[in-house]
Formats: sequence, C-alpha cells, structure tokens
Amino acid sequence: MSFTLSTNIKNGLSKDFQYIVTANARRVLGSLVADYNSGIHSFTIIGTYGTGKSSFIMALERDLLHSTNVLYNNKGQLNHYTKFHCINIIGDYTTLSNLLCDELNIEKGVGAKEIFKHLDNTIEACNKKKEFVLIVVDEFGKVLEHATNNNPERELYFLQQFAEYINCQSQDNVMFLFTLQ
Repeated sequence: MSFTLSTNIKNGLSKDFQYIVTANARRVLGSLVADYNSGIHSFTIIGTYGTGKSSFIMALERDLLHSTNVLYNNKGQLNHYTKFHCINIIGDYTTLSNLLCDELNIEKGVGAKEIFKHLDNTIEACNKKKEFVLIVVDEFGKVLEHATNNNPERELYFLQQFAEYINCQSQDNVMFLFTLQ
C-alpha cells in the first residue's frame, strides 16, 4: 500500500489508491448524508494540509461511482439515488464563476443566470438518467485568495448566489461540496 499527502481530484484514482477510513471520516460522511437529507445541499470540509480532504473526496467518489463500499456503502441514502455524476473542479486564483464556466464549457464572463441555466440543464439531464450530481471544488481557498484582491464583494455574492441556487434546487439530486484549508 502506498501513501501520499497530496491527491488531485481531477487526475482520477491510481490503481493503488488506498483509503484508510477514520472515525473522523465516518463522522464527516454521516453529517453530509444527514444534513443533505434534512435539506442542506452545500457543504464545506475544512482541514489543514495533509489531513486527507482530497483523499476523502476521492474515496467517496470511488464508492459512489463504482460501489466499492470502502467509505460509503450506498444504499440510496441520498434521496434514494444509486447512480452518480461527479463534477470536479480544482480551485485556482480566479473567480468561482470562471471555474464553473470552464467546467461547463461556456464563455467566461457570463452572468450568474447564464451559469445557473447551464447547471439546470446538466442537473436535469442527470435527473432524467436518475443520477445524483456531486459538484466539488477542491482547494477553494485559492478562489477566496483571488476574491480578497479582486472585488471581494462581487465574488462572495456569487458564492452566496451559488449556494442558494444549490440549496433551493427544485431537483433533489444535487450537492455542492468544497474544501478549504
């Protein structure tokens, strides 16, 4: 078994990826599932460098997509969904809206309404396939660093709009999760 302090969620899993489930990981997962089912759909995982936030996400996604049951034994706990679609974004020194535009293949600089329209289409397409959508932004601190130096009010307002959009979705098949150190 190999061990690494750094995992990149965009690179996918290596064949030798091993995840050691800790009591804390089980608590975090239990909170995500319970809080999601109570109506909260946006979450933050905070921890220092090397505490396993990205590895947790990778293990969760592996279990969701491949039913490996290492961290999460999917029995439909997320509104009875058993199929999943994951959108992985790595934080960068730019706006969250730009990162979403890149991931959704739309022109940068469009407004929130246009981004949400594209997300609606993605979520609806997944809903038709009976898929749950997990949107992850790892290393979100880089986005916040950019916001601090470049119109923080606008960026934080977009983050608020995005979280409200996710939490108020008419569909019950979407969760937003970001990590911060």
